[in-house]
Amino acid sequence: MIKSQSIGSISDALSKAQGQFNAAIKDSTNPHFKSKYADLASCIDATRKALSDNNLAVSQFPSMIIREENTFCVKVITLLSHSSGEFFESEIIIPLGQVTPQSVGSSITYARRYSYAALLQISQEDDDANAAQPTQPIIQTARKKTEDQLFDSTSLAHQKTLKYKLEALAMPEKYGEFLLKFDKKPLSEIEPFLKSLKGENKNV
Repeated sequence: MIKSQSIGSISDALSKAQGQFNAAIKDSTNPHFKSKYADLASCIDATRKALSDNNLAVSQFPSMIIREENTFCVKVITLLSHSSGEFFESEIIIPLGQVTPQSVGSSITYARRYSYAALLQISQEDDDANAAQPTQPIIQTARKKTEDQLFDSTSLAHQKTLKYKLEALAMPEKYGEFLLKFDKKPLSEIEPFLKSLKGENKNV
């Protein structure tokens, strides 16, 4: 946490604003994890007027960085500023499981929402952490197993289905965790879902 040399005015204003915040409504649902949560827009809506009325403003600055061992990460700086010039600043860094638009986008949203809620002390429930931080060792094991099955398979239909699964496992933030629930079932049972990724099964 970085802060201005003096924080008397911003602390007083934040205390008053917190007493005026509305509850962040849990109006979004994670379809794969069946959880309700207050999304970033809900958190902002619950606090915008109280912040403005007390001369407070929140700014957020996302960026991509590379850390040791060439690990790609999302970094979000959140700045709470007051008209007096005083401020609080926080930073969150999240390693990326996959460097894809979906993963980067969900990680930025996750970091912005949690930084915003933590800085302003908003109570809310987890959601896109599931997308931002997939269980990478499990995903990698499932991918290796599927690759081995593809190498050993002699059936063109079976190979096609396995390729669908590999494509899904390459996007764990969207499909990976969902697919793991079916990992011990025969591929024939999950083939309709896998085909739906390609739009080949209109009944799914």
